[in-house]
Amino acid sequence: MNHAAPTLTMVISYWGYVAFLPMMIVAFVVLGLTRGRTESMRDYVELTKPRITLLILICTAVGYWLGCGASFHWTILAHALLGTALLASGTSALNQWYEVDSDAKMRRTCRRPLPAGRIKRTHGLAFGLLLSAAGFADLWYGTNLLAAALGLFTLLSYLFLYTPLKQRSPACTTVGAIPGAMPPLIGYAAAGHA
Repeated sequence: MNHAAPTLTMVISYWGYVAFLPMMIVAFVVLGLTRGRTESMRDYVELTKPRITLLILICTAVGYWLGCGASFHWTILAHALLGTALLASGTSALNQWYEVDSDAKMRRTCRRPLPAGRIKRTHGLAFGLLLSAAGFADLWYGTNLLAAALGLFTLLSYLFLYTPLKQRSPACTTVGAIPGAMPPLIGYAAAGHA
């Protein structure tokens, strides 16, 4: 199959639509929600747990590298990483929204943006949902449905299995290993493997 070389206009419009549109939407919504309030962008970044997200992205990239073989595509890797970053960030924000009451009781977590009251709970929820939806859409559009489905499974298993189980049983560690193992699988699936 012979592919025509993309023009600069095609590349700019493609990346403008696919890569930056979800981030811009989230940024405008957050800025709209926080106008005239004490909430800051730093607090929203803290909700995303950027250091954990970086580790997740390293695992996703390794999965992609193992799965791509000779058919490495920068654009697919970029979408796998962007979509995973948005989903992981959204999952972190939703997890903190879910655990705001228990986080307020612990010295280690009481200074987080939601329990400290620097971000309203509804804003944290909206932020997490928007990031997660943008990540799912980017994985689906930029890679494939399997990678997006694995990302959604990761979010759901983390929020609805692991998180509630943390306060009930030490088995949460075993259950938490399931969403923890998904990033390399997302990268591998993004490389085109079912």
